[in-house]
Amino acid sequence: MKRAVLVLGLTALLCGRAALAASRVAPSQAAVAFIDRALAASDLEAQGSAAFRLQIRFRVFYAPDNFLEGQLLRIWTPMGWWHEEAEMPGFQSVEVSDGREVWRAGSLDYLPFPIFLLRQALNFGDSLRAAKGRRLGPPEASAEALGTCASTLERLKRYEYCFDPTNGDLVRLVDGPWNLTFEYSHYQPFGTKRFPRVIQVLRNGGQKLAELRVEELEPERDPSLNVFLPMPGSNEWPVEERCAHLVKPSVKKMIRPEYPKAASAAGITGIVRLYAEIGADGIPRGLWPINSVPPVLSQAAMEAVRQWRYDPETCVTSQKTLPTVERVTVLFVSE
Repeated sequence: MKRAVLVLGLTALLCGRAALAASRVAPSQAAVAFIDRALAASDLEAQGSAAFRLQIRFRVFYAPDNFLEGQLLRIWTPMGWWHEEAEMPGFQSVEVSDGREVWRAGSLDYLPFPIFLLRQALNFGDSLRAAKGRRLGPPEASAEALGTCASTLERLKRYEYCFDPTNGDLVRLVDGPWNLTFEYSHYQPFGTKRFPRVIQVLRNGGQKLAELRVEELEPERDPSLNVFLPMPGSNEWPVEERCAHLVKPSVKKMIRPEYPKAASAAGITGIVRLYAEIGADGIPRGLWPINSVPPVLSQAAMEAVRQWRYDPETCVTSQKTLPTVERVTVLFVSE
């Protein structure tokens, strides 16, 4: 029996007239009402919100007893200015923005997956706003006692949003394409809003990837202008939302993974899904497995992908290239 390796690329696509027609179906208005309620209660960066200082301690887990620790500081103002500091073993960065451009200074020129993961967890307001444009079914009571949940109707791009029906707090967000589940708990009051003090990030199989704990959430009553000024030696980047045309990364040099002889002889097949950290220079420098597969397959896939080269994510408006994290899927199958 011959064995083959198929590289599916960065994204999965729905094709055909049925999929195109389905994408035009409006989301459930009841689901949108839950989303609006959660945004009104917990979106600290909504228009008209007060300036704040947020200090986070986090752990990112390689295995249950193997993790790294770090901290993240975020200062945000209603003028659109923000300041973020992130630190973990082997990585330090400072970012500031005036709402139009971002200046970054740090020890690495790519976006490490743990930092990407933390931002995804903290920016749940953006995720909820994006949900309003998806095909959401009507809310239903969760069988897992997690409140009221609304899910997307697309089979290959499943998202789920669960809310506490008593106060509208978001308690769980399932991101199917990234194979991630975010759980939010221990909400604390902050002015007229609430914010979760504990955020857990899980693989959809239940394995813990990260845990975030809020150490400080306070009003920033008189933010100093100096906090938002570019640092000496920093690099200038466009704010992604300001890019009228944002071109996602594409592979320009692909090394096809070799099917391991031991796996082929044993009849082992599988799908390897990876997170790839793509630098602004198009070089993948970090790979994290998304799913659980035999190590012989994931190792073969990662050895090949490390040699790939990308046309990096690009803001056409400014011609700046951006670091990002993308998904790669490799199939080891029988022909």
